[in-house]
Amino acid sequence: MKPWIPTTTQVAWTLSATCVAWTLTAGASPQDFVDLIPQEEAATAVLRVVGAGIINGYPDHTYRGWKPVSRYELIASTIKLLPQAPPAVTSVPSAVVSDVAATHWAYPAVCQLGQRGLGQQLWSDGFLAGDKPATRFDLAYLATQTLQAWALPGGNAPGVLPYTDVTAGHWATPAVRQVHDLGLMDGLSKDQFGGEETIDRYQLAVVLDRLMARVPIVKAPSPAANPVKSPSPALTSAVDAAAAVSPSPTPAATPTPKPTAKPTPKPVKPSAKPKPKATVKPGKPPAKPIAKISRTSVKPGRPAPKPTPKPSRRP
Repeated sequence: MKPWIPTTTQVAWTLSATCVAWTLTAGASPQDFVDLIPQEEAATAVLRVVGAGIINGYPDHTYRGWKPVSRYELIASTIKLLPQAPPAVTSVPSAVVSDVAATHWAYPAVCQLGQRGLGQQLWSDGFLAGDKPATRFDLAYLATQTLQAWALPGGNAPGVLPYTDVTAGHWATPAVRQVHDLGLMDGLSKDQFGGEETIDRYQLAVVLDRLMARVPIVKAPSPAANPVKSPSPALTSAVDAAAAVSPSPTPAATPTPKPTAKPTPKPVKPSAKPKPKATVKPGKPPAKPIAKISRTSVKPGRPAPKPTPKPSRRP
């Protein structure tokens, strides 16, 4: 496969629209998409994947679901559904992918995919051609790679596909069979898969929403969370325990004890001042009350004087 060379128009679209949508839209709210019709089948899927941080919207509160998705964008969104683990490799050898510069915005995403041994069919000839529009074959392939990373069961045993446009020797045939059996992707018609057709942001949201319902996404624990539990048996069978959990959580900060508030003392009402007693000036004894003497009162011990009879005058 020869390296795909984008046209001037495609390069301009990539610089003006792609980078803005996928790197500068963390503040967009899923409920504020003015171009999203609630009755559309993809509307619910869009709200879920945007709410989970898998895909972002645009700063002008639009989702622009009709826009095509590049292979860079497909990788950048799909790796968010992979098991979280401390990265062991920080670069992809140029001998493996020779057309992705270390300064490219999608370089870390390509590194994360390559260091897990995934996505090899996307650059089997050493060229990713990341600016090239992603196809339905690319989407089906990365969807099955995500299931493989989680060691989840695939589709049914190999059988006859209903699609006449998918040949047995095509590199994406196993992936098409798996996404068809699991109901992750539908054909364009009963007998046509349309693998070479490009995908838009609506189609990407629908498939990632269905995939998100199947993979046990592990989020980094918050400082106040309980200790991380051991991964489930389905994960430890093929994925190392370190790949199923986040890095060691930051120890919870010891909360600063709040000072105990002292009770405010109630104001004490001043007691009533005692009335001063009447003071007696020195040198002047208090006057004794004068007892009234009745005319008929007689002092005890002395006989009452007899009245002297007046001499009578004779006529």
